[in-house]
Amino acid sequence: MGFYGVFGKIQRHLSAYTKGAALLPLRVQNICRKEIKMNRLRKCTFLLFVIVGLTGLLGCNKVATKTTAASLPETMSDHTYQAVYTSLDADLIFADGETLLAEKNGQKAIYENGELTENSEDDVIAMIRWQGNFYYLREQNNTAFLEIPSGMQITLEKDSRGYDPNHIRAQFIFSEKAQYLRYGYQLYLLNGETATQVATDIRWVGGGMIDDAVYAIGYVADKTQAEGGGYTALYQIVQEQVTLVSTLTDGASVVCGGNECLYILANDKIYQLKNNQLVCLTQLLPLGLASNEIIGMTVAEDDLHLLTESGYYVLSECEDSEVESQEGSTENAVLRVGYYNDETGAIQEILAAFAAENPKITFMTETYASYDELLIKMISGDIPDVLWFNGELATIQMLAGKGMLQDLSGIAGELNRSDEYYGNILSCGTLGDELVVMFPAFAVEIFSAPSMIVPESYKIESCQQFDELFLPYCPDGYGWTTQDIVLNWFLNDSLSDFVNYEKKEVNFQQSSFYEMLEFCKKFPAEFEDATSGQAFRTVSLRSPSGIVSEEEHYARFSSFDTGVSFSPLPFSSYAGFGVNADSYLAVTQACQDEESAKALLQFIFRADTQEKIAQQEYGKIVLHKKTNEKLWENADESDEWKLACETLQSILQRVDHLNGCYDYSVIEIIAEESGAYFQADASVQDVAARIDQRVAVYLMEQG
Repeated sequence: MGFYGVFGKIQRHLSAYTKGAALLPLRVQNICRKEIKMNRLRKCTFLLFVIVGLTGLLGCNKVATKTTAASLPETMSDHTYQAVYTSLDADLIFADGETLLAEKNGQKAIYENGELTENSEDDVIAMIRWQGNFYYLREQNNTAFLEIPSGMQITLEKDSRGYDPNHIRAQFIFSEKAQYLRYGYQLYLLNGETATQVATDIRWVGGGMIDDAVYAIGYVADKTQAEGGGYTALYQIVQEQVTLVSTLTDGASVVCGGNECLYILANDKIYQLKNNQLVCLTQLLPLGLASNEIIGMTVAEDDLHLLTESGYYVLSECEDSEVESQEGSTENAVLRVGYYNDETGAIQEILAAFAAENPKITFMTETYASYDELLIKMISGDIPDVLWFNGELATIQMLAGKGMLQDLSGIAGELNRSDEYYGNILSCGTLGDELVVMFPAFAVEIFSAPSMIVPESYKIESCQQFDELFLPYCPDGYGWTTQDIVLNWFLNDSLSDFVNYEKKEVNFQQSSFYEMLEFCKKFPAEFEDATSGQAFRTVSLRSPSGIVSEEEHYARFSSFDTGVSFSPLPFSSYAGFGVNADSYLAVTQACQDEESAKALLQFIFRADTQEKIAQQEYGKIVLHKKTNEKLWENADESDEWKLACETLQSILQRVDHLNGCYDYSVIEIIAEESGAYFQADASVQDVAARIDQRVAVYLMEQG
């Protein structure tokens, strides 16, 4: 069924990935974002009172250092850099200086300065020539061993932590005094015919030589904290002894040695570590590069090579004439983009493409470690021109409520002049009277049920309607959907029934809320296995394959006649379907160059960019109609698929709102207190009274 005929695109080498494999503390925190408490808005209120004291600690939540070692001083380079790409037309496996190892059509080969020189044995994954002798790192039957010049093979222990599939696995660090090998996260001291592991509790990223001494960078997990806590640090290594030199606040994902220095890739920046100082050489995005493209680094002929899956960029200083030409241009514009929660690098990829296509725009980016860091910077006045993030609608609603976002209706109207986009979905970013947010892709939240129970597109408005429809078919109670999900059906867009934000009034002690909780109690706390009597469920549609999957699901698990109906979520105050935005785009009032911001949004919504976005990760529905139609039509030629496409198009025409409530702090209070009623530890009236008390205090805290 093509791209949409499967449930998702499996990422490269996913089977090799293990939990905690990411070496950047910032990324680790982003991966854990779903576990962050929903009361973050309340925290931000407290932050307002202490903002002066916090402005000096903006990066404090990036790593859990748990160490007395200080961070290295950081400066910016005085030079301007450029990156020139060389394609190998082969899959890059390893690099050491000018020597590259790559594979094409199942054959491994060695390249020198980008040119193929000779074929390599199939089991070699890394190699180095040292003092006229070759060392080979080989893999056979899931076992790795190092072949030394004498021909002896030293078996390397298997690392239970796996390895990072997104970066080159091996690196040799050789000097006259000592030789080391990094393999995955492990670092080995090579001594004659032995290989001894160094500091097995550290996930080693890479290293090199500085002043004839070996330095390496690694990540240490903090076992006293929850998963994700830890810090990245620089160590000096003498034989097997490891000495902590300093912590690296921004972490490190790729490290290599240079001429008496280390080069470090951290987030979107390339650093040079020399003379106990970190010098930021350049950001990658303004050069048209995304950091997730870079799988390794090496130094060749004194130039830093940034390795990709099938080639490399040579990073070099611009000539003075080129710099003067850029600085003297009156056409140069400056655009600053802030983004966060870009776990997959999808946002970086699009921003890098925009920067490469628009060299006259001075493009600056900043990524935030967390939602809290974003808000602290925004509140303190450090506001980017454009915000782009995966997160919660409540963030946009809060910023819009403070008057910090521009109206985008002009840009949206110009985009859709020829009706190329879903106009009804574009307008879902309207809050109040202004379109303050746009989103390039989305999923549609639907309620599915056998059509013999629920007619097509029938909207369930009340608990009584729900019971009348389903109780005859579910005499033993409702399974397959949890209390939390059903509570969200009610509260997704109806908080205003209980909370008046303008008057700071709250009233959950009313019959409609009692009825809501009583209804939710009929559902299980956890998901139950599907049975032959399954009568309904909620699903996020990302393509017509979701429609097909629902048909197949009920055919497999349901005892009802064939045929499935698709309706908006029950109890919503909206008539139509709601969508979950893939990410949110907003232009702030701080933006002085509206033309550059407009150019960025137009680029993101352009047909070719929309096609790239649609095929990222597990597939997405994009705003550009013909892009969806092109991808869907080419995916399958069956009548079943064509009918699924028509059904989804019909659903898209009925979208009328973005899913998401205004205040997740209130939702969390409701969820916490409702648990006592669900577990029969308190009456529904007592629970409502406690919710009233807590929400009232919360509203007072908001001022």
